Formats: sequence, C-alpha cells, structure tokens
Amino acid sequence: MGKYALAILVVIFGGVYYYKSTQDVAISPRQMIDDGVTSARQKAQLSQQEEATLRVQIALLDFTAQKGAPPNSLNDLVPTYFDSVPKDPTTGKPFEYHRDGRIPRLGSLPAPSTQTASLAGGTASGSAPTGELVDFVNPNTMAADTFVYDSTGKRDPFKQFDFSARPQRAGASTPLERYSLGQLRLTAVIVDPKTNISTAFVEDAAGKGYPMKMGAKIGDQGGVVVGIESDRLKILETASDFTGKESQRVVEMRIQQQADAKPVKKR
Repeated sequence: MGKYALAILVVIFGGVYYYKSTQDVAISPRQMIDDGVTSARQKAQLSQQEEATLRVQIALLDFTAQKGAPPNSLNDLVPTYFDSVPKDPTTGKPFEYHRDGRIPRLGSLPAPSTQTASLAGGTASGSAPTGELVDFVNPNTMAADTFVYDSTGKRDPFKQFDFSARPQRAGASTPLERYSLGQLRLTAVIVDPKTNISTAFVEDAAGKGYPMKMGAKIGDQGGVVVGIESDRLKILETASDFTGKESQRVVEMRIQQQADAKPVKKR
C-alpha cells in the first residue's frame, strides 16, 4: 500500500473504533471492514491488491483488540471476518501469515539475507516468492517525534561562504608584519643578565635586523611571539578557514648559522 498505508490505518483505528464505541447500534466485524475500506478509498485510490491486504489488516487489528493477542493463523478469522481464508490476488493463494510474538505479520518468513520490508516502507505484497513481510502497523505504538534542533554553536547553514581572497592586514604596526615567516631569518638570541629577559634578532629579506621580545607581532598571519629560547623563536599564528572557523598553530624559527648556538650574554 506504500505511501497510503500509514494514513489509512490511522484513519481506520481512530475512526472506526470511535464509531463503534459511540453508536447505539452494534456494528458487525465485516461491516467494520467495509467501512474501513470505504474510508480508505476516500483518501486514495486502492488497487485490488491493496484493498485485499487492507481488509486482512483491519481484521487482524480488530481480532487483536478483542482477544488481547493476534491470531495463531488466518483460519482464526473464519467465519467471523471472512467466509474462508482470504487470498492474495497476486498469487491466487491464501495470504501467508505468521505471528511474531504479539505482532501479526503478513507474508512469508524471509531468508536470512533478505531485507524485511514494512508496510509503511513500500511493499504490500504478501506473496511467498518474494520472501517479503508486511508489518502490521498499530497506531497505539506510534510516538510523537520530540526531536528539537539546537543551533547553538553551529554555523548558520543559510549563510553564504566567503570565498574571496584574504585581504592583507591593514595598518601593520611593525615592518615585520608585512612579511611572511618564510621571508624572515632568526640571527641571534641575547639574554640580559640583569633581568634575564631574552631578545631575539630577526632579519628581513633586505638584511635589516629587528629586535623581538615576548608578545611582539611578527608575520603576515597575525603571529605573536610566545617563546624565546637559545636557538629558536616560537610564534603563535591564528588562521581562519573559508567557513570563518579559527584555528591556531605554533611555528618555530631557528637560528640557521649555528644549530647549537648558545644565548649571548649582554655585558
């Protein structure tokens, strides 16, 4: 019954049973089935296969409600609901049925490698050659979807990405902020014996030297000096990707002339 199955059974369960409970005149099981099919036809056009399957589903629903458990076989539906075991119009043979605990199922048991198909998922066929199942849909077991999307901390999916080239940093306070780190060279590290404060000396591509202390800005990626050691300079860079998300990395500049250079004591 495909896309109509769920809506049809909800109408049947909510409408037919309410009708039975509110009318002074009792309604027979067979009349209930006819009324349910009539109600379903008002929602959608049913094929012969869909109508036959729906009639059996309604009978299974009512039997389970009346007896407290589904029938052991479709023979239990005779003669209250049908004169004989209902047949599948596709095969011309009685519908295949089995009881899975407290759940009635139309269709043959599938092979281990066969995927079970539900009534709401697409197929309403109970024919044995396909090995497909038609799950009985009980609206009493349906639960409302309580999921609520929380957008906290997530990027707005409707905001366009900015693919434009990253502009150069305007208003650089030091000349070294105009260079990339690859264009600069660490030449020396001097330690003041009085204050024990280290000063690193960095040269640009033209050979001009600049003193660097902790917290000094360097490089065109917003680098900040976070460490000065005897032979290296540690720089923290903060970068943004095209989504606007920021990431940080620490880049090291080493003295190239002497890998084992010791800090020069200022006299």
